[in-house]
Amino acid sequence: MKARVSKDELLDKLANIQNIVEKKNTMPILSHFLLNAGKKGSSIIATDIETALREPIDVAVEKEGKICIPARKMFEIVREVDGELSFETVDEQWLKVRSGQASSNLPVFRMLIFLHGPPPWRRRC
Repeated sequence: MKARVSKDELLDKLANIQNIVEKKNTMPILSHFLLNAGKKGSSIIATDIETALREPIDVAVEKEGKICIPARKMFEIVREVDGELSFETVDEQWLKVRSGQASSNLPVFRMLIFLHGPPPWRRRC
């Protein structure tokens, strides 16, 4: 995956999901959000198993992909940088985040293990 997004856009979306992602590490995947970067539309999804939130996000996608990113760490990085951020996956295990002179590497999960909200038997119609 390779994409670019403005700081304000990403910061707004990450602020919205902070109350959903787990603060404790009972299940590490619950402290992550899914970034679905597609050329026809992109979104971020966060869940705590009982609640799921999907937010559309305006991303300039060069190479499509889906990865799970640590929500709290990404939020902290985005708050500190200025301008546009660029993302690039490295070996589907790392996400390189760049903004100006700043650069960070975050460990990521593949999309296959992300939970997409409550299991069917717990959903309410």
